Amino acid sequence: MEKIVKLHEKYKTQQLQQNVNNILEAYSYELFQTDDGVDPTRIYLVDEEAIKNLLLLQVRHDKQFAKTQIGKRDKSKFGFHKFYKLLNPDIAAYHYKISFAKRWKQVSDRQKVYDRLEEEFEVWKNSFLKHGTAKLNATLMDQELYDSQKENMYKKIEEAKQHLQFIKQSPELIRDIRISSRDRSKEYATIYFITLEKKRLKIHLDTKRPNILWYNPKERLSLDQFMKVATHAFGDVYYIREKS
Repeated sequence: MEKIVKLHEKYKTQQLQQNVNNILEAYSYELFQTDDGVDPTRIYLVDEEAIKNLLLLQVRHDKQFAKTQIGKRDKSKFGFHKFYKLLNPDIAAYHYKISFAKRWKQVSDRQKVYDRLEEEFEVWKNSFLKHGTAKLNATLMDQELYDSQKENMYKKIEEAKQHLQFIKQSPELIRDIRISSRDRSKEYATIYFITLEKKRLKIHLDTKRPNILWYNPKERLSLDQFMKVATHAFGDVYYIREKS
């Protein structure tokens, strides 16, 4: 029964994605590639009509999903927000700019670090096993070497587990402890925009979901923005047509 419910939810999310794609295909988007290993960032510039239609889809989808057993138990897996990031659904922006900066995870509060130790260990272990095993499987080697490398992986996990136990059982011996992924920091895109109410906002753009900006410039575009969307007529002449 659980499997049938999951398949049903997968089907409904595929319907949602198709409906949203049908709306977005009429609008331009910008694509930003940052560091290797980071998915490209995609941002759509849409108008009020698109936002209204997207919000209707969001309400309809989330209301239907909330009635299901999976929805009641875990709203994070299949909700609209899982697949699309609406940056400003309440009011349009008339100006925006994109910047790039290194970002990483950082937790310095001692109690919060201790609260997350088990989770951090499990995430690291699963990722280490997944990528390590995939690398071994992709490398030509005899069975003896394969088994040896696999054993080394589990030894490393056991060593990490001993560190975990020491940290948990001997907090008085730990002078300082932090969670930080700075050594693995990646460059990500951030958008700064101003709404029609003159409110200035800064939002980190998502690499896993399309980002959607309700954009309604009330003044002429900057040259950079103009050149991105303008049609080249001839020579040095460019233009933007009025929407029909």
